[in-house]
Amino acid sequence: MIRAGAKLPDKKNAVAPAPNRDNIMTLTAKTLCLAALLALPLAVHADPWKDESGHAKWRGHHHGGDYKEEYWDGNCKVERKFKGNGDYKEERKCKGPRYGYYGPAPVYVQPAPVYVEPAPVHVPPGVTVHGTVTFPR
Repeated sequence: MIRAGAKLPDKKNAVAPAPNRDNIMTLTAKTLCLAALLALPLAVHADPWKDESGHAKWRGHHHGGDYKEEYWDGNCKVERKFKGNGDYKEERKCKGPRYGYYGPAPVYVQPAPVYVEPAPVHVPPGVTVHGTVTFPR
């Protein structure tokens, strides 16, 4: 509270209060969040077709010159011959199944239910008190 007749400090000579630790931590957290938000769009523009060294990964495309490519597609061996002008020739040589004949899949047949008759319960004649004392009739 300002008393009557008190002299107010000049704005030119005013000194900012020293920042406390909470303000510094809050400012640091806000700065880190802002940096992360600004860096996020850069990660989206990364090249998924490049490996760690920055060179393009092999995708099966060949640009310029003659080239020959061989690979297996299931039981078929595929040969592709590329020419420098963009033409290519593809040959497929297929074999039968590698592991022989695959018969039909086994089918589970549920067995018929079997009825088992419970054994008869034999109760001797007489009176039993709490399972300890038996009085015959």
